[in-house]
Amino acid sequence: MKRLAVIAVLLWPHVGLGFSPDLPDGAAALADRVVPDHVYDFPIGVWDNGALPVERLQGDAVQRSWRLDAGVMSPAVLMESLRKQVAEDGYEITVDCAAQPCGGFDFRYAIEVMTPPDMFVDLAEYYFLGATRGQGPSREALTILTSRSALSSMLQIIEILPEGQAAPPKGSPTSDPVRPMARPDPAEVVVKPQNDAQGLVPSLLANGHAVLPDLEFATGSAELGAGEFAALMELAAWLGGDPARRVALVGHTDNAGSTETNLSLSEGRARAVMQRLITRHEVGETQLEAHGVGYYAPVTSNATAEGRDQNRRVEVVILSAP
Repeated sequence: MKRLAVIAVLLWPHVGLGFSPDLPDGAAALADRVVPDHVYDFPIGVWDNGALPVERLQGDAVQRSWRLDAGVMSPAVLMESLRKQVAEDGYEITVDCAAQPCGGFDFRYAIEVMTPPDMFVDLAEYYFLGATRGQGPSREALTILTSRSALSSMLQIIEILPEGQAAPPKGSPTSDPVRPMARPDPAEVVVKPQNDAQGLVPSLLANGHAVLPDLEFATGSAELGAGEFAALMELAAWLGGDPARRVALVGHTDNAGSTETNLSLSEGRARAVMQRLITRHEVGETQLEAHGVGYYAPVTSNATAEGRDQNRRVEVVILSAP
């Protein structure tokens, strides 16, 4: 893939910036850069029949993200506020959807999303908006993504502006290329682990995700214990009720060890769970996906043994439940 030179813009606001969001106090800017001559697949619909409809645009990409600490504004309320601002600024909204109506996992991994720590996405709680303004060579495009990490709300805004319009002021410093903006592997999945007391499947249906609570793995191993595991039996029964139901199994680790080791271990454990569902519980292979996110999505601090134990988990996330 062609490597693009990325310009870090340190002055605010950008020259020629199309959309300046009015954010609440406490919003911390994370990413703020311009990618000249960027090719962007602008979503013009939701995920449908195995594909995302897009319009390919080219121009200067303005890529920005923010973190809002817990209690400042939820992803839903944040998007509601931004939606009003977009309309007031004369944009025409073309796509406006929440996680499941957008297409869940498939939609999220078909769009451009910045990599952590600039952006985190909870597959069960994100909101997306796409809009355009103007016609012909002066046309602008805008996408907004709100979601959350374990502790904060997250906001990403990407704009495609006519070439040269988003250039930084003369004399602004530049930086070496930063993280590529192409779609990452599923290493940003952030889900809330608490299950409702009513059971795995009710919690899964209510929240879109749930922890598989009774799994057993030896320390540092991806080999799943020999037990029957009630959670897998319950999940298999639900999946067996409709072959159109699909889920992702997502492995998580604590922060002990290297990034590579933890990513490999977390994916290995998710795949072990997937294979157990297929071989012992006769779940259809097409109903399952397995991914590992290592230590990128902790639910609590890794500073204590209890915290590390909570962070080591395999979660199930609904992809499709017609």
